[in-house]
Amino acid sequence: MSQDEEDATSATANGENALSPEAVEECKPPLLKLSGELLNAIFKHALTADSGAVRCKTDLQSSVSDKKMAVYDGATDLTSSDEIPIEFNQLKYVNKQLYRQTAGLEIKFNDLVFTKKRTPAHTTPPLQMDKQALRFIGQMTPAHRDWIKTIVFTGLDDRRYSWLYVGQTIQRLHHDIEKVAKFLTVQSFGRELNVKYVYPRFNPSYSSSGFMQVGACLCLMFRERDIIADSLLTVPEAMRLRREVDKWRATLGAQHLLGSRTLPELVKALPKFKMFPSTGELSSTEADAVVFEICISRLRCHVAQASAGEVERIDRWMKIAQDLIQNGV
Repeated sequence: MSQDEEDATSATANGENALSPEAVEECKPPLLKLSGELLNAIFKHALTADSGAVRCKTDLQSSVSDKKMAVYDGATDLTSSDEIPIEFNQLKYVNKQLYRQTAGLEIKFNDLVFTKKRTPAHTTPPLQMDKQALRFIGQMTPAHRDWIKTIVFTGLDDRRYSWLYVGQTIQRLHHDIEKVAKFLTVQSFGRELNVKYVYPRFNPSYSSSGFMQVGACLCLMFRERDIIADSLLTVPEAMRLRREVDKWRATLGAQHLLGSRTLPELVKALPKFKMFPSTGELSSTEADAVVFEICISRLRCHVAQASAGEVERIDRWMKIAQDLIQNGV
């Protein structure tokens, strides 16, 4: 700290006037006094220049223990003896300079996404989404936590499991939501925090009927909303879908208990918690698949035009799908 800064700090501590805006401007590091365009140009040149390198150099005449100085040199094929280390790393140098110049001026963030991924058996598995969140948020100050408006947890997307393996699919869902619930119970956030869980099996790209099946199960079990009646399904289709819902209900409601509450009860108790499909929009390909699956259920393949009832069913399905994708469950 310079003598002027020490005097200003001492004056503030003794009850005198704080630093004026002009004084604060004077205390800024020289780099931050430059215009944004020039500042960006400097760092862009340092990172992308075709020639030249940033290196840490120790003077031949000085002790190896002396502080190394970072210099910019036009030479790119520099060599050195083992006793005099020279480090070539433009990105590391620039990042260090940026950190020193902007310490305390962190960029505010509003949305955080934590995910888990499948890794080969011989590799060390990555941190699970809840552990990622605990480690990351545990290092944040209370002020930083207040910035967070949305936390998104994404589950493990494993295409080896089909829609038929209801037990395994639900076990993965149960495990993830249990982790999210435990995370929220040990962390404190503002009331405006929204928590989203992206459920990979909830995806129209796999199967439109499977997508509706999962959506119907989630809506009935966790939100007490019946979208089966709203989808204009035929009687056989509706009966088959309700059988799948019963499988989910039996698995989640009877086998998985968290304390004295079932998983559906736990989800309802989580504030501003919603489950979302693993897609942000319904693509044209997926929409075409919906038309095909709905029409083929009652019409033969050689029939080109759908009936008025089929058109209405398709339109109703599209509206329900868009609502699930945009607003979640």
